Amino acid sequence: MRIRAVLFDIDLTLLDAGGAGRRAMERAMERCWNVLDAASGISFGGRTDPWLIREMMKGRVPETHHTDDAIRTVIETYLELLPLELATSGGARPLPGVRPLLDELEALGVALGLATGNVQRGARIKLQSAGGLERYFHFGGYGDDDANRNVLTARGLQRAQQRVTGLAAHEVALVGDTPHDITAGRSIGAFTVGVATGRSTVAELHAAGADAVLVDLSAPDVLLQRCRRA
Repeated sequence: MRIRAVLFDIDLTLLDAGGAGRRAMERAMERCWNVLDAASGISFGGRTDPWLIREMMKGRVPETHHTDDAIRTVIETYLELLPLELATSGGARPLPGVRPLLDELEALGVALGLATGNVQRGARIKLQSAGGLERYFHFGGYGDDDANRNVLTARGLQRAQQRVTGLAAHEVALVGDTPHDITAGRSIGAFTVGVATGRSTVAELHAAGADAVLVDLSAPDVLLQRCRRA
C-alpha cells in the first residue's frame, strides 16, 4: 500500500502559534458578548473552532443566543484579532522536521492537505505566519465544514479524492497530535500517525489506536517509507 495523500492537523502538529488562537478567541468573546476569560477550563487540543465557541458560550451567554449566526459573528471577530495575537507571539513557528518533511512529500508527488479544527481562513493565517507553510496545502477539511472532527476529516478525504485519481482511503495518511485526530483518521480508514508534539503523550496516542507514533516529525521514516512504495 502506497500513501498518495497526507492530511495534517495544524496546531502543535505543524506549528506552534504560542497560544495566539486561544487569546484571539477569548478577546472575540469579550468583544462580542462582554465575557472575560471565556476559555478558562476548556481544553483546545483536537477541538474545532465552532465547538470551542459553543463551549465558551455555555453558562455565559443566554442559550437563546447560541445560534449559527452568533457563532459566525464570534468567528469573524476572532479572525480579525488572530493576526494581531500572532504578532504578539512573534509569529507561529514550524515544529521540528516539518518543512523538510513537506518538501520531501511534495517531491514524491504526494498530495498534501489539511484536517484541522481551524476554520479555513484561520488555518491560512496561522500557516502563513509560520514562514509561509500555506503554500504546501491546496485542499482540506476545516472547522467551518463541520464542528464534528470526524465529519470535517471525511470532507478532507473527499477533496483529496477530487484531486487524486482513484484515491482510496487506505492510500491516505492522517497526521495529528491528539487522540481526536487519530479517532477521526481511523473513522475514514486512513493510516494514522500520532506525533507527540502537543499535550498528548506517546502512550496516549498509541492508546487512541494510532498506526504509528512519532516523538516529532524530524524522523518521519515510517511515513516516508509508505509514500515511496511502488
